[in-house]
Formats: sequence, structure tokens, C-alpha cells
Amino acid sequence: MRLARGVFIGIGFLALIVMPEGGVMAAQSGEPPLGSVTIHPLLVAQSYASFTEEGAEVIPDEEGNGEPEKRGVLESLDFSGSVVSKLATDLNKNNDIEDLLDFRNHLKLEAKAEVNESVKFFASYQIKYLLSKNGDTDDDLDTDLWEAYLDCTFGNWDVRIGQQIVRWGKTDELSPVDNINPQEFEEFVLPKLDKRKLPLLLAKVRYFIKGYTLEGVFIPFFKRSHITFFDSDWGAFDHLKEAVERPTIPPAIRDLVRSARLSYDEPPNNLKNSSFGFRVSKTLEGVDVALSYLYSRNPLPTVESAVYRGEGLRGISSLSQFFKILRRVDLTQVRSADLALRYRRVNVWGAEMETTWGDVGIRGEVAYFHRLSFADDELSKVNKDLVHYVLGADYTWGENLYINLQFSQQIVLNYEDLFYQERVTNAFNGTVNKEFMQGFLIPEVYFYWNTTDGDFYLNPSVKYKWADSVSVSVGLYILGGDRDTLIGNYKDNDELYCAVEYTF
Repeated sequence: MRLARGVFIGIGFLALIVMPEGGVMAAQSGEPPLGSVTIHPLLVAQSYASFTEEGAEVIPDEEGNGEPEKRGVLESLDFSGSVVSKLATDLNKNNDIEDLLDFRNHLKLEAKAEVNESVKFFASYQIKYLLSKNGDTDDDLDTDLWEAYLDCTFGNWDVRIGQQIVRWGKTDELSPVDNINPQEFEEFVLPKLDKRKLPLLLAKVRYFIKGYTLEGVFIPFFKRSHITFFDSDWGAFDHLKEAVERPTIPPAIRDLVRSARLSYDEPPNNLKNSSFGFRVSKTLEGVDVALSYLYSRNPLPTVESAVYRGEGLRGISSLSQFFKILRRVDLTQVRSADLALRYRRVNVWGAEMETTWGDVGIRGEVAYFHRLSFADDELSKVNKDLVHYVLGADYTWGENLYINLQFSQQIVLNYEDLFYQERVTNAFNGTVNKEFMQGFLIPEVYFYWNTTDGDFYLNPSVKYKWADSVSVSVGLYILGGDRDTLIGNYKDNDELYCAVEYTF
């Protein structure tokens, strides 16, 4: 009975947190919702109050005697959060329109509560403020409901419904199996992978039987990764629209860029465009293994453009391939700079493992992508299957020197000549850090090196824990490679930064 009551209350709570903005009044007036998700504090408070007594969990006193104490949902509420402020300055002044100074502030508030041991809630809200300065000063404020979900556990079942982040895979930073959630690329790939993930509205169900974990996810609506294209040092086209206004730019190219338009060809929100996935995992002889399948849409777009030398650029499946094309085209031959971004279906089969060999941790993943789009030498779209695997190991030397190294390889199957896309792409990434002063001082180096294209990314930093809840980090972002490579396109954006984090 308590479980049924908890589930009923939880569904009511979930309906509140996923109601479109303006949804309360819209539901009463018959007006269509605006489409963005938000929390309605008044209704949540009323919902809490309505079941604080009836749904209360009975807890005996300390001696287990006397009148039992009732602990309602309001009493179980637990709040926490963090504030991060990061000041970054560009180390290379290349022109008068680039962003020389970025001041990023991020406040995240979290709340969790429980009706009983079987029904629990979690919600988080974030506020982001960016102040950037070049010749002028620009600022931007964003507020978002982040994660908000209901957890129900009964018997061998575990169900989580709501806006959430689901992690599949075992490897670090480069994870071919981890494809459920889209990513935020407003700072390119400078933030770590877990900081780039964007939550999705989905249902996750797990069933535990005889040492196996059977997991299923259902994603009703599509959400794309956020890529900045213009008016940012980290945009795919940097500050191109401002740069072409210089008097030295030929009028034909200036008019071409001025007329450039981006169109996002996103699928409509209906069950026909929903996504789903399955995963089974188990520990066998000390080795954690898992197999998975995901039928979804790629949150990164296939880039399509028209018209270059009378031909359309179609089926460019990655920004890396797109940058290589951009660096080689003759702009005077471009007839239209409009870009269509399409999000195509993708089938991904995955396998993962993790174990130890003595003091060495060993992990690996492999994913098979069916029918990804590429552009061939005739600029026509071709579909190719791709295999991506990552192998890694980590080791702690002594008590406080940590080393984590990984190797990544992507292989295009049934390869034919593709437009600036190699058949095999190799890369390495890793982390090395060491603790001093009983863990209060931690220097670290993270690196990524694409040995096929020659581009790389280096992030040396030093973190000092001022207290248990306060830390200060100072570091560098160093990027390099040819201009026509994914990371080399941003080689002028090396940064020195200082970040302060407070958790509560």
C-alpha cells in the first residue's frame, strides 16, 4: 500500500516538473504550452503538503519505544549545491574581435527527498552567467531545470523516470558506447565529458536476476547537442560574420557570409521519432562485462550545404571532415553558404569490460555504428559502417601518483576514397596527477593526441583544496594542429584560467 501511494504521489510530482512553462495557466485556459520545461514551486509545495501526513514514514524513537515519530517528505528534503567561477584569458591576441576575457559563473542547486525507502525524488536547477570582453563587453544569462526524476524500487525492479543523464561504458573521456545523452560544446571540448553531458527526458528500467542486470531506456523526444557556430572564439566559424565587415574583404565574399543561414532539421516530437536501447551486464570471474544496443538519432548533425562548383556538399558526418573541406574550398566558387543540419538515425551495438590485473585497472569498449554518412570525392553522400574501440589502463604508483592512459582507433569499413576522411584514425588520451600535502595540492596533466591528423589538446593544472568545500584551480588549455583539423581549427585559443569552486 505504501509503495502504491508513493508511486501515485511520485507520478504527480513528475507531472509537475515536466509540465511546459506556463503549463498551469495554459491547462486552465486551453492555450498551447510554450514547450520549455520548468518547475512550478507552488504546486510542488502543495503536493508535498498534501501527503506529508498521510505518506509519512513512521520512525521509532532512539530507544525503539514510545510514540513513533512521523517523518514526512518535507522532513526528508535534503538540499545541496555548488558555485563555480572561472576567469579565462586568451594567450594569443590575433585580432581585435576575438574574446580576450571570459568570466563564467555556474550555480547548481540540488534537492532530494523520499516518500519511503522505495520512492525517492531528485531535482537540480542551474544558473549560468557569462561575461566576455573583446572590444565590447557582452553578457549572457541562462537558467535551466537540469535533472529532475522519480526513483521507484520494488523487488528486483528499479525504475527512474524524468530528466536525467545515463552513462554507459567504462572508458574515460573517449567512450564509444556512451551515446545516450547529447553534449554541450559552448567551450568546445575543454570541459570534461561528464560536465558536457545534457540531461534527457527518458525512462530507465533495470531488472536484477541471478547476477545479471537487464537495463532498458526509452527516449520519447529528440534533443540535439549544442554547437556554437558564430560569434564566439569556440564557434565553428569563430567571429566570421564580424571579420567579413572589414574593408579589405572582397564584396562577393562579404555578401556570401552575410547571407549565410543555419537550419536545424530536427524530427518532430512524436512516438515515431522516439529512441530506445537495451543493455545487459554481469560480473564474470572478476571481470565486469556488458553488451548494449541503441537505436537513436545522432545528436551531432550531418552537415549539408549547397552549392560549391554546382555541387552540393552532402553527408558530411563530422565537424572534423567539414573543417577540412572549409580550409580547402575556394570561396569565390561557393554559390550559397546556407547550411542544413540534419540528425540521422543511428544503430549502435556496443560491448564493454573492466577488470584489474594486480594493481593495474584495465578497461575497454568497442562500438559498431551502422550506416554513418560521409562525403566521397565527388561530394556525394555515401553510407559506411564504422567500428570504434578504446583500450585503457590506470595505475596508482605508491600512494598518490595516478596514471591513466588510453588508445582509441576508428575504422571505416568497406572503405573507398572519402573526402578528407582516413580509413583508420588513431588517438591517445590520458591523465597523470599526484597528490601532495595529504591531498590538498594536486597537480595534473590531461592530454589528447590524434596521431592520424596530428592535432592535440593539453590541459596542465594545479588544484588546491582550501577547505573541504572550497578549491582553487589554475591551469592552461593548449591546442594545436593544422588548421584543417578539428582541434587545430582552434589553435589560436590557448587560455590561462583560474577557477574557484564552493560546494555546500
